[in-house]
Amino acid sequence: MPAMTLTALLKKIARQMTVGTLSPLPPGLSEQLLEVPELLEELLFLFSEEFEKPKPNRKLLALCSHLLGDVMMILAQLGKKGAKPARHLRDQVRQMLEEGLAGPEFALELLRTAQSTGFDLEIDLTGEMQDMAPAVPSTPENPVDQIQALVQAFTGLLAEAQGDIFAAYEQIAPLITGIPAEARSAMGDILLTNPDSTPLRELALAWLLDPDAGIRQQAVSLLQQTAEKGVLPPNSLRRLILLRNMLPDSLRAGVDATIRAARLKGIECPPSGPGVVPEAVFASGFDGAGAQSLFMLLKQGRKYVIVSLLFKHGVGIRDAWCGEAMTRKAATAMLDQIDEQLGLLESNVDYLTMALGHFLAVGADAETPPPFSLLSVLETLALPPPAPAIRDTENLLEALLPANQPADIQAQALAGSADWVNDIPLTLSWFEDVPAVDDLLRGRRLGVEKQRTLILTQLLPQRRNHWARLLAWTATTGKGDWNGVTATDMALVARSLLTGADLDTIPVMADIAQQTVLAWRSANGKG
Repeated sequence: MPAMTLTALLKKIARQMTVGTLSPLPPGLSEQLLEVPELLEELLFLFSEEFEKPKPNRKLLALCSHLLGDVMMILAQLGKKGAKPARHLRDQVRQMLEEGLAGPEFALELLRTAQSTGFDLEIDLTGEMQDMAPAVPSTPENPVDQIQALVQAFTGLLAEAQGDIFAAYEQIAPLITGIPAEARSAMGDILLTNPDSTPLRELALAWLLDPDAGIRQQAVSLLQQTAEKGVLPPNSLRRLILLRNMLPDSLRAGVDATIRAARLKGIECPPSGPGVVPEAVFASGFDGAGAQSLFMLLKQGRKYVIVSLLFKHGVGIRDAWCGEAMTRKAATAMLDQIDEQLGLLESNVDYLTMALGHFLAVGADAETPPPFSLLSVLETLALPPPAPAIRDTENLLEALLPANQPADIQAQALAGSADWVNDIPLTLSWFEDVPAVDDLLRGRRLGVEKQRTLILTQLLPQRRNHWARLLAWTATTGKGDWNGVTATDMALVARSLLTGADLDTIPVMADIAQQTVLAWRSANGKG
């Protein structure tokens, strides 16, 4: 596709779109953007220029955002394999900001898109966004006018979001997480202790889920004080009860004390809304980094909404979001495009409930609280409160496989794994991205084949549990198969890994070793 035709193409598609719909993009366009840097630059400039207009074309903005989201989703899945186009995207965005070719609002929108896909843009907006940021008191002795300015800024955000605290927080979250912890803590203190605005005190619950442990402890202490004064918002009480078991142990005593204080003050816990049962649940398998994207289709009134969760082993729940209302046709088209990128399986509410419980427990153990937006998702769904509980790999496999599997079936599954790299798109992300790879390969003048052997014989035996876990969870995800590769096939390979089978008898492990080498060479400029 020659340069300058992408803009015309997207404008043409936007003209054909109607409100609440998303016209299908040409097949392979996202991949082409990664292969041709000039096209990606054109898309970024088109998005930025439209974003800065007094009256932007909302349909064109939605189209550009969706396409960039596809690109970032691919890059997140590729990991080191996509190092070159990922670096180009980051450098281009950084250059546009430094040269004044794009504004901070545009960059903030890109950050929101990146966060929803799991891609790290690696840009710091603290300097570029000073004009957007309200005055942030750094100590309790700051002037009253600074405090008022901050309260007014957040009040304005809430007004723009029509009182939706989750939508308001989403607008400012990339900026908040990018500022120093001391300033971030001061923001939370002011919002939690302000005497005039209940919605702002509700919004401040997000600080209980901050990445910084010190900020979380300060937030729970202030929440307890507001409860003791009888000014804890009833909605915050309900959400604290829901959050209690999802939080690290270090916070639970403070949360319990807050709940007790609120009840002693007669603060009533209002019921949550009716919630919606998902019409359909879809999920990717687990990529090599241990991440899975799950999507739910919900009907709300006459429109449909896509809700998504991002799980990650060792971390917990990395992201959660509720999309905008759209027609069923548009929602189906969006899911089809996601399927093209990730390869989705039909799943179900039982898996959703189990995975929620497991990854909430993982996050609590790792002291990585869930995102604030998870509360919005849980309040949207008609599900019982999730019960955090770790599900180990052996238990998953026991539910998938009979105790005694015929030897020929086992051997057939192992041999068949040689074709997975061709049959399952997800396997493109199955490679190791740990420091041990660099330790093994750097400084040795070895060809690809010898490097592959080194990874297969020295690194992967130590990573059996990791790959067995990813295979077992992928097998548990849902119904159907990938081009004939069944859940039973994956479970059998996972069991072989756990029971110490020679990795030479498991072809997919040789493929993982090969892809690890290629990813490492690509990231280190070795072709």
